[in-house]
Amino acid sequence: MTTAQILATTGTTKTWKMQQLFALGLSRREVANLMGVGYGFAQNVYAAWVAARATQALASPAAPALAAFQPARFTRTFGVEIEAYGVPRATLLAELRAQGLEAEAEGYNHSTRPHWKIVSDGSLSGADAFELVSPVLQGCDGLECVDSHV
Repeated sequence: MTTAQILATTGTTKTWKMQQLFALGLSRREVANLMGVGYGFAQNVYAAWVAARATQALASPAAPALAAFQPARFTRTFGVEIEAYGVPRATLLAELRAQGLEAEAEGYNHSTRPHWKIVSDGSLSGADAFELVSPVLQGCDGLECVDSHV
């Protein structure tokens, strides 16, 4: 149906017409203007229409196909920054190394390093403020490294 056909349809409710217009892709503002109603009413009809469509989609026979979804292996690269204070750098450095991590205490920098680094951070205040920055980590191995050492 076209917009004109929907608007010309008799024997239906405003709500039905609005739902048909939403199905055509019209915005809530456009539907409100065409139907001569306030934006709030159009929003309420739209919200109910979207909820009904979502419920219907979940109840459809296609829904079981979602159960077969298999996520791809997580291989994304990422980094971790932990801001803290109250631990002397030498103490933290010794603990990281005791856990088998290669770590260095450095001055403030934005350089990517192959090791964990302890740097100063201007956004922190307090005694012994620091930022612990990871090297580039990847995938599940990287997550496991963070989980087991930090």
